[in-house]
Amino acid sequence: MEDETKAYYGNPMLIRQGEKIRAREKAEISPKIAEIAEMIAGFHPVLGPALSAKDFEMARREGSLAGMGLASLGMVPLAGGVIKPISKVAKTGYEALKETPDVVNFFKTSRGSTYAHHANYTTTRNRSGAAHADPTEGMQPRSGRTVFIDPKDVNRLGGVFQNPEIATQIVQKLDASGKATGKGIMQLTEDFGPRKAGSVLYEFPYSLHPQVGLNPMEIYNSHSPIGNAGTGIHFGTEIKEVIPATVAKKYGGEIKMPEQYSKGRWTLI
Repeated sequence: MEDETKAYYGNPMLIRQGEKIRAREKAEISPKIAEIAEMIAGFHPVLGPALSAKDFEMARREGSLAGMGLASLGMVPLAGGVIKPISKVAKTGYEALKETPDVVNFFKTSRGSTYAHHANYTTTRNRSGAAHADPTEGMQPRSGRTVFIDPKDVNRLGGVFQNPEIATQIVQKLDASGKATGKGIMQLTEDFGPRKAGSVLYEFPYSLHPQVGLNPMEIYNSHSPIGNAGTGIHFGTEIKEVIPATVAKKYGGEIKMPEQYSKGRWTLI
């Protein structure tokens, strides 16, 4: 038995986002092993078409024409192993994201939410309600900027940023010439005890690209004034897989971002 957190935003590391619950003990096969086994089976002259027939029926029930088409190709012996990485994008939450523009990567986090990572360093999230206190699902507004941080930095940042008694902001750390350093800082925007406004509370490195093991930090408003529980930033859970967008066909259209979003000092890098 181990502790998890039922989180509003989906990150079990952040205590402020939810209540602790007990997770049931269960034996699980590694998702990576299962994925490899399924891909190998796709090349089998008998198992491959059979697996694709199953995928076709699932896609038919979901009304996914793209999924049905990919599954049909997989019914051809030996083609199934090649088509598996492509058909994976058409399942498990990625289908809706394929309609967003300028996608570089798709990725999935530990609680099942899937994301489209765009060329301008923003993300669109298809929220999963599985294992959340808030079961809401579906497409979320596109972020103003998204960076990727180490799990150890998530709780340190989120715990303070979401404290309504402390006025803070999370911004880029710039060098003397005003260029980004690849690091971010959390600083006070109002005096707090002996610390003055402008004091740096925490410094952390970030990446502009999704990687397995990092957590997405979706920034809508990088300021958290007194009385606000840090609603301007969504701290996602750990990334479990990253899929290049080249394996999926892209269409036009996007979720429009509310005007109050994308505020704060996070310029295009």
